[in-house]
Amino acid sequence: MHESLSTNRPANRLTPARVTLLYAVFAALWIVASGYLLNLATADPVLLARFELAKGLAFVAVTSILLYLLLRFWRDLVADPDDTAALIPGTRRLAGIFLALALVVPLMGFGIVRLHSPQMERETFDNLRTIADLKATQIDTWVTERVGDGIALADSKGFVARVAELQRSGSAKESDTIRIRLELLIKGMGYESIVLLDAAGAPIMSLGEAHRFSEETLQLTQAALADGAVRRGRLYFDADSHTHVDFVAPLLHEVAGQRRLVGAVLLHMDPARFLFPYIETWPGASLSAETQLVRREGDRIEFLNQLRHRPGEALPVRLPANESMLPAAIAIREGRPGSMSGVDYRGVPVLAAYRPVAGTDWFLIAKIDRDEALAPVRDLAMWVSLVAFFAVAAIGVAVLMLWRQQQRAHRLHLKAQASAVLRQSEARYRAATESAGDAIISADAAGNIVSWNPSAACLFGHTEAEALGQPLTLLMPAALQQRHLEGMARLRAGGAPHLIGKAVEVTGRRKDGGEFPMELSLARWQTDEGVFYTGILRDIAERKRADTLLRRQKDLYDTLSQTNQTIVRCSDQHSLFAEICRIAVEHGRFRFAWIGLLDAARNRVLPRARFGEDAGYIDRVHAVRTADDPEGGQVLATQAVLSGSHAISNDFLSDAALSPWHDEARNAGIRAAGAFPIRRGGAVIGTLNLYAAEPGFFDAEVLSTLDEMSTDISFALDNLDRSAALAAAEEQFRGLVEQAIAGIYIIQDDRIAYVNQRCAEILGYGKAEALIGADPLLLVVEADRAKVMENMQRLHDGVVQSLTFEFATLRPDGTAVDIGLHGARATHRGRQAIIGLLQDISEKKRAEEQIARYVKQLEGAFMRTVEVATTLSEMRDPYTAGHEKRVAAIAVAIGAELGYDARSQEGLRVAGYLHDVGKITIPAEILSKPGSLSPIEYEMIKGHSRASYEVLKEVEFPWPVAEIALQHHERMDGSGYPRGLKGDAILPEARIMAVADVVEAMSSHRPYRASLGIEAALEEIVRGRATAYDAVVADACLRLFREKGYRLPD
Repeated sequence: MHESLSTNRPANRLTPARVTLLYAVFAALWIVASGYLLNLATADPVLLARFELAKGLAFVAVTSILLYLLLRFWRDLVADPDDTAALIPGTRRLAGIFLALALVVPLMGFGIVRLHSPQMERETFDNLRTIADLKATQIDTWVTERVGDGIALADSKGFVARVAELQRSGSAKESDTIRIRLELLIKGMGYESIVLLDAAGAPIMSLGEAHRFSEETLQLTQAALADGAVRRGRLYFDADSHTHVDFVAPLLHEVAGQRRLVGAVLLHMDPARFLFPYIETWPGASLSAETQLVRREGDRIEFLNQLRHRPGEALPVRLPANESMLPAAIAIREGRPGSMSGVDYRGVPVLAAYRPVAGTDWFLIAKIDRDEALAPVRDLAMWVSLVAFFAVAAIGVAVLMLWRQQQRAHRLHLKAQASAVLRQSEARYRAATESAGDAIISADAAGNIVSWNPSAACLFGHTEAEALGQPLTLLMPAALQQRHLEGMARLRAGGAPHLIGKAVEVTGRRKDGGEFPMELSLARWQTDEGVFYTGILRDIAERKRADTLLRRQKDLYDTLSQTNQTIVRCSDQHSLFAEICRIAVEHGRFRFAWIGLLDAARNRVLPRARFGEDAGYIDRVHAVRTADDPEGGQVLATQAVLSGSHAISNDFLSDAALSPWHDEARNAGIRAAGAFPIRRGGAVIGTLNLYAAEPGFFDAEVLSTLDEMSTDISFALDNLDRSAALAAAEEQFRGLVEQAIAGIYIIQDDRIAYVNQRCAEILGYGKAEALIGADPLLLVVEADRAKVMENMQRLHDGVVQSLTFEFATLRPDGTAVDIGLHGARATHRGRQAIIGLLQDISEKKRAEEQIARYVKQLEGAFMRTVEVATTLSEMRDPYTAGHEKRVAAIAVAIGAELGYDARSQEGLRVAGYLHDVGKITIPAEILSKPGSLSPIEYEMIKGHSRASYEVLKEVEFPWPVAEIALQHHERMDGSGYPRGLKGDAILPEARIMAVADVVEAMSSHRPYRASLGIEAALEEIVRGRATAYDAVVADACLRLFREKGYRLPD
């Protein structure tokens, strides 16, 4: 019984059913487990294919050997079933062979992994270098664009001119235009705020989010203002660890060839909003990869952006610069691009690539944990060991009957796995392309479309079904198709690509035939199926349109600036018109321009100046006038003259009203035209006529600028008239001075700047020119020089405003003459001077009985001096000429109405003549400014009453003239200036002068407004009676004008 059991045990264990079952179990485990584990170990298709091949070959080799041994064992068992004991050693040998073969698999996997690790590290460094290059370029581009924004503002002459005008006049219109320009910059470029500064760095206008100026910002601003160059500030952190960076663009205004600093624009940007997102995004999924922006600060390294593995930590994070393995420290020490293996701020080994950012002290670090980068290699080593374990188990139970099925199942598994990978890859690609906002199109080497995303359908109008298989020329204008075909042929022949890897602007064609500009980025790739090209396309029509509008407005601002400079330079109408036409064509880029004046007799606008190539349009159209064409082609010009506003046609060739001249316009290249009225003295006298080659040229902003240009031309014509009138007045005044019986002189810089002929005769010279530039002290006898020098010094230093004294002079012929001199501080040609009268008083010394006559003569001369001072004041402000004399006449009339005697009335006359003499201290530009005054300019104007007092207080008048001049802007309720006096504290004469001054000022023309009329002035007196103005004086004034028929003096 024992022998029987012993003999049958091996046979029972190795039955075909058991062998088949064991093979099926372990073979299935081999296929499923090994394949699954290898998929977990690596996603590299090439590496996976190699391991699958090695695994399959190892399985075949081992199972073949075991199959041989199994068949031999089975044969021996059948031949000698009783020889079981002899079979046992064979089984042990089989186990030993199995174990030996099983070791081959992990050793093979370990060797492949060892070979693959350096390659994996090289690929990681390549990826890191590519990422670092990309992000460093993005940062450099971003910084360059921001500096470019500042340069664009600094180079915009029109913008700089508007800033200068805003500071000069405080014009709300200029402020609005500048604000619109800066708001567009904020919206278009994403600035956090923009601040307009004056030349001292003080804010004029602030837009966007409010923020406090840091010390770095102030230093940057002062540096930019000092050297006139656009500057970028260092990235800095505020108290809340928020990042900021500033750009300052100085504004230099060129006037008459001289560049003058008028201010600057501070562009403030929050890098966390626009710059750091470029840095912190990583192309792909990663648990440890990050990009860092760093710089050196003393002996520390500053991390400028948020660290991925220290979220929420306050910035900047600082680490020692001498760390030997820290990538950021190594990058800054080397100062050039590179890559390395090191240890990051966490103490974790990393692989890193670094790049300096051009034009900054920043470095860009792209890094990833070494463990993550090499994880596929380590995982592979582990999983290969597991695969070997399952291989041993599977091989141990392999049998011949299932070998073919196992091989077939293995092939099916590989095919299914490859199909799954392919489907996943295709799904990812389609999801990316279909969700992309840009058109993505792929084509094969023949140039036929093989891929078409929804955005491409929206962009070109072709459905995917319509586009697939079609040549790329379907999307191109006919003019570019041949060039494309030649380029494809050149690539197929092995030629070098010209567009691969670049972003270029090209022209596309939609399904409806419409053409549009687009940006193309092209890539080339290759598979087993051949070479393919993928393009990413973006419609840039709106961007190009915006660029065109911006360039057009820049040209118009330049035109306006050049026009204003021409207005300053030109002294006659002919040259002004000719220059304006030239500027419109050369700077405004109009086709041609002409200026015409209205001929009332012919009822036509006749050309007076022209510029540009009009192909004879002006002569043929504006010279024609028939019964059928009563306007002779002047539809727009006539409308502008009649309406007093601009008249335009934005589509000339489609405008029915202009149809008789369509052929002429087509020959001249005209697509849009406009006529803008020119005024002189408020009346329309002609038009500025402009012609453009683009339809729709005259939009609202362009019209606003051109309306301003025509207004400036009108102002220039009025200014020419005023200049001519002023020159005539000056000539008349000079005649009066030259014919005066008293000597009149001006001393400036210790030299004689002017004397009239009478003064030269008194001093013994035949011509006044002989004294110009002479030292006045040399004309004084030695004994009186000290006294004269002391008096002149007192006047010069402002110790006194005026004084009278006597001295002796020696004429060239040796005759001694006694001189009586009166001098006063004044301004001559914008600088301090001494002006006065002198008289020969020799007879006074010789005859005491004539003293009274000379005194009276001097008094008369003094009154003429008063008139001279008044005339000098009026010369400073020609727009208020005659104001002092008219105020004096009104004040005398009110005094007479109130019962003042003749002497008191004379006092009112003298005070009226001199009450505004202090205006000689105010710059003429402010006195004659046509626009609104700034707060500083208004305060300077208000200072004239105090200046008048300072000039007059030392002069001994019989009346309180200086005090009247000081108080003539005081009001009864204390609302006046300069001292805010009330009621009885104000002199009666000053109350009369206040009412007379208001009536004359409101009734007269001013450069900033037209005359309001006498009724408006009297209504103001009624309104202010008993509050601002003395009730008795107000009633007397009203009686004069409304009851007694008094009229304003001429």
